Amino acid sequence: MKNPDRWQRILEINRKGTFYWSANCPEFSLLWLAFIGSVTWPPGYWVYHSRTTYLDIQAVDEGRLILTKGRQRTVITGPALVIIPPGEHKLSADISGVCRKRHLGVKGTVMMNNLDALNFDNVQIIRSFRGDEFNRLFRDLHRMAEEKNPENIQSYSTKIYQMLLLLSHWTELCPYPEELSLAIRFIRKDFVNINSLEDICRFCDARKSTLEWQFKRYLDTTPIRYLIRTRMDFAAELLKRTGDPIKEIAEQCGFSDQLYFSAVFKKYFNCSPRDYRRNRVNETAEG
Repeated sequence: MKNPDRWQRILEINRKGTFYWSANCPEFSLLWLAFIGSVTWPPGYWVYHSRTTYLDIQAVDEGRLILTKGRQRTVITGPALVIIPPGEHKLSADISGVCRKRHLGVKGTVMMNNLDALNFDNVQIIRSFRGDEFNRLFRDLHRMAEEKNPENIQSYSTKIYQMLLLLSHWTELCPYPEELSLAIRFIRKDFVNINSLEDICRFCDARKSTLEWQFKRYLDTTPIRYLIRTRMDFAAELLKRTGDPIKEIAEQCGFSDQLYFSAVFKKYFNCSPRDYRRNRVNETAEG
């Protein structure tokens, strides 16, 4: 398969300290690490992932990491942790300075089949990140990936699972205000039926100004933009994974007008739904 990633060519990716371990065992397909390591990116350095099949976990220890997913741009200032579900996204270091970070990618059917249950189906950011347990698990996994000892396979897979449970627990304790947490859950679960900001405010029993301030403060967006992003991400998944007509996909995403849906989709992904589906089919065939 072709490597779907692109990176800034002024500097080769610093692979020092990053390890890959392939093993002929059941755990490899069920729960495994695509990679694990640490790196320091210079100002402005970037990597674009076009179709990841792993959960991307980035621990920003120092500096600022910029995540771009669709039309959403989020700045993560270390120390912080960002959890990115499989799909398309771009990571870059802020132009103001270096970004020192650790990273690991979790793959396998266990992870893919439990994204929603683990609360990893959307981007999660854990700010003011300091975690002794995370550091211990990361060190153990990094050492095992470096050693590649067949006798460690069971323990390796178990520690990956422990890492997922730890991160899932942290996302549940994410320090968002109650109104914002309610709004996020409401949008994720019922985005098809939400027609306005007033619908979100009524569900959360919150003022418009309160929700708008909280979305801007914690997510660097607005409630309506977050709603549209959720719909567009769902539409992209349907276009990639199903052969449903565009009109039906528009309705499944909460749009009664196919032309309006196509216009919003093109603004978000810079191409029409039909072209998006065709490009993904071609990428799969080339891979």
